[in-house]
Amino acid sequence: MKIGNTKFKKHPTMPGFWIAGGFGSDDVIEQRARAINALQLADGCTAVCGRKDEDDSYLLYLVPHSNPVDVARFFKVGSCGGYSDCDDSAEALKVIDLVNRKAEIVPYFADTNGFKFVFRDGLDFSLPAFLEKVITVGAEAMMDAEGKIGSTILGRGFVHLWWD
Repeated sequence: MKIGNTKFKKHPTMPGFWIAGGFGSDDVIEQRARAINALQLADGCTAVCGRKDEDDSYLLYLVPHSNPVDVARFFKVGSCGGYSDCDDSAEALKVIDLVNRKAEIVPYFADTNGFKFVFRDGLDFSLPAFLEKVITVGAEAMMDAEGKIGSTILGRGFVHLWWD
């Protein structure tokens, strides 16, 4: 399958999933995922820069789910991949679900520690305050020097959460 100038191949062990690699850096993969999602080029799928336990590096995945909670579950977000004692996967799924219920989100990065997303309909100025309330113990968000996430979200246009 080809989307734009990106050639995907079927995932060898997961029916319905497609992968592409060889991009050199995670940032390039994230940019491609965001572009595919923004243009809605992969109907019924979400393009994600992701890494599963069995992957040697980050890959561009086409995940056959549009629900962000399903995407997070697939990448075991919050489980920390055995790098620490944490397993906040249930909490991670809860936070992601709460945010998505408030304003639809489109993930473009996911692994056992982190999850990055944009808001499908753009950023509403009430969302940073809402995020401050729902991000709970175990989760961290990219924030400014004062410990607030609002200015970071407004300045960058995306949300980056992680668990470690």
